[in-house]
Amino acid sequence: MEKIKNRSVLAQNLIRLRKKHNLTQEELAKKSGVSRRTIALYETKPSKPPLHNIAKLAKALNVKIEELVEYSNIVKQKEADFSNVNSRTLKRIKQILSLTPEQRHMVYAFVDSLTNKNKKAS
Repeated sequence: MEKIKNRSVLAQNLIRLRKKHNLTQEELAKKSGVSRRTIALYETKPSKPPLHNIAKLAKALNVKIEELVEYSNIVKQKEADFSNVNSRTLKRIKQILSLTPEQRHMVYAFVDSLTNKNKKAS
């Protein structure tokens, strides 16, 4: 997560939206007509892509261009990510954080396996 914070606004939004749509860089490249290598560049290096590429990516992700380039979308998404967290969930998070790194890894692996099963079922 820390690595993402240090990236450009475009990079953060692009990564977030691509993952929200469960797309790899390769899949987004095919869908948008922008090369995978170019998408990787936008996600990792500060860049000023041409507007036509931003428009292609926005169209492929079914969002407005503003959603890719505006900082406010990062803030809104972070607020939305935590808006449904209740006190019971917070208690569980604190318990997980008190575990050893190995135990936390096991919990994360279990959650990953559950979420992957849910994705395959849908």
